[in-house]
Amino acid sequence: MIKKIWKKFVKIQYEYWYEEDLNKVNSEIEKLKNQIESLKEKIITLKRVYEIDEPNEPEKLGEISVFELKKLLAPYCNDIYLSDRMYGLTSVAQAKKFSEETKVFVRQWVREQHDCDEFSFALMGYWNDGLKQFAFGIAWSSPHAFNIFVDNNKQVWIVEPQSNKFMKIEDIKNNNKYYPLRLILI
Repeated sequence: MIKKIWKKFVKIQYEYWYEEDLNKVNSEIEKLKNQIESLKEKIITLKRVYEIDEPNEPEKLGEISVFELKKLLAPYCNDIYLSDRMYGLTSVAQAKKFSEETKVFVRQWVREQHDCDEFSFALMGYWNDGLKQFAFGIAWSSPHAFNIFVDNNKQVWIVEPQSNKFMKIEDIKNNNKYYPLRLILI
């Protein structure tokens, strides 16, 4: 009788441990599945970033002098830094296409490491990489960094490098997220 009870006890204990171990294993499997899904998303993002072909530089459709550019930007900001005497101009359609091709907007946002200022510098880097010196730069408002662009019709555009969205400056003049306080075009 004691042997039967002992066997039953051992069997119950074994089933309990087995079930407890099985629950632990299932929990670990769920954690691993979540990690795999997260890694898959990162892989997709990295593929987008590393499948970048060099973007085709926009066609230069005109020029603007440092004096004319400063006069054009002055109503929006007193703190303007311009480093060249002449800047190339292109159409907003070509600017959107070029900025899209850089794939800057698909990169991962990381607080204090790769946030708005790094996005704006990265996009400006592409615009400043060629020999045409386009009227494209960096702008800061109190809470945000982004880009600024002047097209061949001398329209001023705010460019959100994290989404590749182009907005006419007069349409966002009352939006403190984008209203520029300081501008740099180099």
